[in-house]
Amino acid sequence: MNVYQVSEVEFEPILMLTDHHERAISQFQLALAEGLGFYPPVNFTLSWINPSSQPASASLERLMQEDVEGFARRTTGRWQRYEFR
Repeated sequence: MNVYQVSEVEFEPILMLTDHHERAISQFQLALAEGLGFYPPVNFTLSWINPSSQPASASLERLMQEDVEGFARRTTGRWQRYEFR
């Protein structure tokens, strides 16, 4: 058996649809904990972005108009929502 260390992890930007800054933080932390089985100490920045700055912004803006929270991911040229658990 060997021991491996994961360090200097870098994600592509993750988009979140919510009206609440604190909820975005807690949902990101929860997603990490559910995926890994524990919550590792992690540093991240959460900042507002203009949806029109994203590729295929029309489909992202449609998701925003539906007013349902969740993560947003672009696949096959359009944005899809993945609801928070």
